[in-house]
Amino acid sequence: MTMSPHRPHLPLELIQKVTQDPALTRDSPSLVFSDRFHAMRLKVIDESTRDSANQIFEIRRVDGGPPAEASSRPDRKILKGHIHMAAEGDVDPLVVFEILRLGCNVDLKTGNGKTAFDIAFNNICVRRRGLLPPSESLYARTELIARTLLEQHADVNHAVEGITALHLACGFGVVLWDWIELLLKHGAKPELDVPANAAHRIPPPIDLILSSRDKRRFRDLVRANPPGQERPPQKCPCWSGKLLKDCHAAGQLPYPVDFYCTCGSKKTYRKCCAQREEVVEEWDPEYRYIFQAGLKVPPIFPRGPVGPNGEFEISKEIMMASRCCQPRRYGGPDSMPEKDAWMFIHSIIFRLEPRRVIDPAFEFAMKEVLFLPRPHGRSKSKMASLATQREWNASVDRYIASGAAGSRSQDDIEHAAKIGRTGGALYRVCEGLNCTKVEGRDIKALSQCGKCKIASTWKTHKKVCGQGEQREQALPSQAAIDEFLIKEGMSVILHADGTLSSHDDNLFY
Repeated sequence: MTMSPHRPHLPLELIQKVTQDPALTRDSPSLVFSDRFHAMRLKVIDESTRDSANQIFEIRRVDGGPPAEASSRPDRKILKGHIHMAAEGDVDPLVVFEILRLGCNVDLKTGNGKTAFDIAFNNICVRRRGLLPPSESLYARTELIARTLLEQHADVNHAVEGITALHLACGFGVVLWDWIELLLKHGAKPELDVPANAAHRIPPPIDLILSSRDKRRFRDLVRANPPGQERPPQKCPCWSGKLLKDCHAAGQLPYPVDFYCTCGSKKTYRKCCAQREEVVEEWDPEYRYIFQAGLKVPPIFPRGPVGPNGEFEISKEIMMASRCCQPRRYGGPDSMPEKDAWMFIHSIIFRLEPRRVIDPAFEFAMKEVLFLPRPHGRSKSKMASLATQREWNASVDRYIASGAAGSRSQDDIEHAAKIGRTGGALYRVCEGLNCTKVEGRDIKALSQCGKCKIASTWKTHKKVCGQGEQREQALPSQAAIDEFLIKEGMSVILHADGTLSSHDDNLFY
């Protein structure tokens, strides 16, 4: 296998199987090892960008050569994605495997309406009928891709100009019986749904079979695989070898530690955020892809003891606060939508403003950035934490520049409203007995624990270091908001599997 500095997001066993099998040999290394594909990979997994694996590229085919940059001539342009380009030319199975792993739609269409399965299966038919020069390795790679797409439940009834895969398998003088049976097992329709007012009648696939004997054989296969029967179960596109229902569709699974980190650092997850953020994956049944999400959230402050099955009473609003504690682009699928965040934050301000417990600069930033930072003790990725700190403190700076603070000093505002990298107070107060020293004013920096990096006095900190009751120093406004959400929020039960149960789903706002 060609050595590359880039690690594909695929099981090592699968990479070795494809690259070391002589029957699947390519003329050049797979594009999954290239710089260009790696740049796309990083953008797709980066939680701050979340580029789509369904990207379509505008390319043109140069006479006598491979696709090149887009032409200004519309008739020469071809719109294709990675999954389509991997199914043709010097066919590249590893690209298909990884682009599906990254979340590409198996039925993604080119500019002229073809899917990757359409392209791969057409090439199979052409080569089986001797219309192209023979190439055993090229055919083997093409068939591997086509069968993989079928196992991922590609649409077998998708028609290009009225012609389906079953038409291709039946027609042109050579009947591909192995593929006809496979297509029927996966739901291919022997009779087409043609509108009564269609301009051209497309004959059913059986009409393309010439001999009566072969027609009877086709009908026997249809009876053995009747339309409407359930397809063979889909395999999981993580390529674990398991069925989807027994793998990512069964619940959350850990993000592979040898994959690149979702924070955008370009390091592996093992060497980056694995120690401070537990990233998990699960199957999205609506969009049919594996998505990633962080599990750890800021402290949720149980209201009572833990039950026999790991459940405990909490405030539902404190859980909601954990869903809007950073910019939405870093929150993943559980991030609170902007409209809901606006309602949540303004309801807090409405209830607490008369009590004068939220600093005006903190309130200004809440309204402007529409998230509510909370101390998280390095449980968030470095990239997300720095972005949260940068955007929040920039909003505080805009409050200072607006002149709304009157005669209040800049230092006083920054100490009351600015946050540090881990979401708590930027300028922390010493927690030693009878000590009132403040970072940035009285001393340069407080001492911090070498293990958890939280600033505190060791005598009190060592009892809670790494425990559930460990707390990072918050701003007074943060502490006041948390106290309000905990004491006056709606009581719910948080179960060990992360689900909530309650007799009432009405929120306090």
